[in-house]
Amino acid sequence: MQPEPAAEAAAEDATNVLSVACGSAHTVALLGCGAVVAFGKGEDGQLGIGAVEGAASPAPVGLRAQSISSVACGAEYTLAVSKQNKQVYAWGWGDFGRLGQGEGAADAAAPSPIPALSGAVVAAVACGDAHTLVATGDGALFAFGRNAAGQLGFGTTDDAHIPRRVDALAGVAVASVAAGAEHSVAATADGKAYAWGWGRYGCLGDGARDDRHVPTPVRGLDGVFVSAVAAGWRHSLVVTDGQRLFSWGWGKYGQTGHGDTEDRLVAGEVTALSGVRVAAAAGGWRHSLCLDEEGGLWSWGWGRFGQLGLGDTSDRHSPERVTGGALTGRRVAAVAAGWRHSTCVDAGGALLAWGRGADGQLGLGDESCVDGLSPAQVPRAALAAAAAAAPPAGGAAASGARGAAGRFAVVPDEGEMAPAGDAAGGGGAAGAGGAAGARKRARVGAGAEGGGGDGGVPAGAAGDDAAVPDD
Repeated sequence: MQPEPAAEAAAEDATNVLSVACGSAHTVALLGCGAVVAFGKGEDGQLGIGAVEGAASPAPVGLRAQSISSVACGAEYTLAVSKQNKQVYAWGWGDFGRLGQGEGAADAAAPSPIPALSGAVVAAVACGDAHTLVATGDGALFAFGRNAAGQLGFGTTDDAHIPRRVDALAGVAVASVAAGAEHSVAATADGKAYAWGWGRYGCLGDGARDDRHVPTPVRGLDGVFVSAVAAGWRHSLVVTDGQRLFSWGWGKYGQTGHGDTEDRLVAGEVTALSGVRVAAAAGGWRHSLCLDEEGGLWSWGWGRFGQLGLGDTSDRHSPERVTGGALTGRRVAAVAAGWRHSTCVDAGGALLAWGRGADGQLGLGDESCVDGLSPAQVPRAALAAAAAAAPPAGGAAASGARGAAGRFAVVPDEGEMAPAGDAAGGGGAAGAGGAAGARKRARVGAGAEGGGGDGGVPAGAAGDDAAVPDD
């Protein structure tokens, strides 16, 4: 017997994706039924499923009945906002205060509310590698987590383990926020853009390569009104109220979209999209995505794992329209970018994913933990099954805790860029590669924590924990 059309429609509505976010190798989505699901790498508890393990298909997060309104991902941690309940929940890797739970907080494998934000009306949240930004409904900006490059905006390089207000922006209303690896970007209600934190590749857009410990105006945006900001690992993007796209920062893989591989120290318009009305943008590790007002999806930058969705593994230095795979004939409503994978939500609420898949971050099941060169739809049946199994809030609170003596910093592994069997610079069909080589971790001693450089990794580290430059 076939289901009645009304029942089919109701089931589809329940699995429509309302919000999606990507971390380094995990994906989190909010469904129309109110359930939150997650999939991908989970060794730091970032999936929120009550255990430090990964999932190749959608798995339920313990937030049922919490009226979640949006989700956000850092590299190995996750946040969820409930505007109705005036709560922000956090889980995953707890080092450096990125979960906002206070000094000495452990990793958390299940969601916990952030006490300092209880009762706050949250307008926007952004997560970087290890720091978090929260803009409230009255325009105030709060920050917490790692601060080695001044990315919290407090004028210091001291980490913050609980949310603190960014006093340098106390006189303006913050409307949009974005977090890169170690830099931050914000747009104010009057259309101005500010950036702060790590500046080596020009990702602050102030014309220099220096770190800034307080919010600094972005140059190159005179005469435009910035309505939204986005950030990649070392690059930044803004969308204006006239639906133009500007970008700046690290350009080695074409991720700024200016047709070359040069760094940009000030904001410049992405002229390849000058005839396109841009509605939204997202930044990945070394790639970028944008959505136009007609529902078209565009991508550019690093393509080694198929994260551009263009059917191959080549880089693109200018935006190209994504039209293949399961996206054929569909309009896109939202986009999100991870380190090496990408996702979008179509106009009908379906979730699509592509790019790096070795850790299950595409959500296509155990047999599909391979890289995807074109968009593939995350099965609605899998989303429905996870939603049906969603536990109530308040499950296991912590798992796999690490003490201060065993602190870690994430170091992207250049050595794993080519999947097994690929030549160093070659393309070809993307394979699963080795999940164990997806990144390296380097222990950070007390003398190195808070220092300069990528991830604060001590110089001269050797062996499997050796620091690998990201450029």
